[in-house]
Amino acid sequence: MDMSRMHHRTLMGVAILLFVAIGGLMLVGCEDKDPLGADGIAGPAKTPIGNTPPETHLSLTLPPGEFPDTSRSSKTLNWWGEDVDGRVVGYEYRWGKVETDTTIIADTTFSLDTLWYDELWSFVDGDADPYWISTSEEEVDFVLPIRSRDALFTMEVRAVDNEGAVDQSPATIAFPIINSRPSIAFRDYSNPGPSSLDPAEIDTTFSFPVRTFVWDANDPDGNESIEKILYALDPQPGDTNWLELPGTESSVTLTELTAETHVFWVKAIDVAGFASTAIHYPNDTLKTDHPDYWMVKEPAPGGFLLVDDSRAQSSDLMLDFYKSIFDSVYSGGAVGEDEQYSVWNLVTLPYATTDVTQTLLMFDNVLWFSYRGEPRLTDAISSMYSFINEPGNRMLLTTIVVDPGTEGVDQGMLLDIASEIYEYSDRFGTVEADSVYLDPVDDLTLPRIFLPRLMNFVSYGLIPLPGSEIMYQLDPSTSDPPQYEGTPVVGLRRADKSYTLVTLPMHLFGESEEDAKEEVGEIIQNTFGD
Repeated sequence: MDMSRMHHRTLMGVAILLFVAIGGLMLVGCEDKDPLGADGIAGPAKTPIGNTPPETHLSLTLPPGEFPDTSRSSKTLNWWGEDVDGRVVGYEYRWGKVETDTTIIADTTFSLDTLWYDELWSFVDGDADPYWISTSEEEVDFVLPIRSRDALFTMEVRAVDNEGAVDQSPATIAFPIINSRPSIAFRDYSNPGPSSLDPAEIDTTFSFPVRTFVWDANDPDGNESIEKILYALDPQPGDTNWLELPGTESSVTLTELTAETHVFWVKAIDVAGFASTAIHYPNDTLKTDHPDYWMVKEPAPGGFLLVDDSRAQSSDLMLDFYKSIFDSVYSGGAVGEDEQYSVWNLVTLPYATTDVTQTLLMFDNVLWFSYRGEPRLTDAISSMYSFINEPGNRMLLTTIVVDPGTEGVDQGMLLDIASEIYEYSDRFGTVEADSVYLDPVDDLTLPRIFLPRLMNFVSYGLIPLPGSEIMYQLDPSTSDPPQYEGTPVVGLRRADKSYTLVTLPMHLFGESEEDAKEEVGEIIQNTFGD
């Protein structure tokens, strides 16, 4: 072995042993002494550094004493936190408020001259929420609940770290808020419009003495800030006698209306006393070709109602047909002091079911006819059911049940007004013309009816159930192929006559119009009584 290399290794080993020995002596000598600081000054021994609370930041920062521009109460706030020795796991926030009740005019600035940002929370402590709200979100939408003409809303948010430490200097911001006026509008389709496009034909969109108005009120400061709804019927300029509803109400039903023209007004008021623009019905008062009122009509004292629910081009002819029968059977006609019946032309079915039901209940006897087009029967079923189940009331409904003008729509299956007395059988009436007879069954005092042709429309046969009476059935079909099988029932009623259904158009009965009026007149008298 190289002697010089061996000598070198020996020297290195001795050096290491001496270094270890000297280090041990130094540790023993310093065991009870304070260490020297970085500046060379001896001091007490230091304990390990504790957890540092996180810091919180808002996305909008302003110099002390300054506020954001005055704005509405809807706010979206963003914040975030930083933690130097851990991680942020959540946040806590709370709101405070100062209501100033200053007078707000156009282009005014927020008047809080003596309020300084550094004094903000000492100024609002009495109105600050003492409870912090926890969240893990860093973006939250707020609607500030303003209750005065203007207010200063303040917000604190603080971060929370993974060891539960919270920021001891929360991020803070203040928002000057001006109360916004509420708005109000009638609900879409809740008000009927004029039925005629001809300006020469005056249409007052009349109702009987009941009318429901429906609206939607909104407030940018939150709908909960709408304190009340005020409405008035025919108010005069300067009239302050408006009636009040809670701010949560969205409709009112007016009853016992007088038989004259009317205009309805409504507006919303918020908690700060700000009012929406008042709206009114009819709302087309600026149009000279439409009336600026709606007409209320008293029910005829005779207690009869004729409902025109036909959209066919021949609707006026059908109405004239039934009116002439009523004029003949119930003397006095539809006008004058001896008026026996009222006419309700369902250009538009009232939006509120309440109006339909209460209108029907103003009468004792209702003849409801529909034919082609889009009858309102489906939407009126619940009201019709209420009517026929009122003791003493009677309804005669004549309809072809199925609307042939709407492909694929089977309205007949929706007409179960009194389904406990009948079911529907097969459709019929879709082949060549065929004259048929309607034969009375359970009540032989009814006339035998001739129908010149069964064509261009379809209908349903009825299957009677216990508790019903069969009025009419068709005689056997003579066409080839037959239009129907057997003798389908096309007229049926409850035993007490409270509800009668004829599934063929009665205005087409008879060999002549005079025969039809006479025969249908007999059916009406048999149904409603003399």
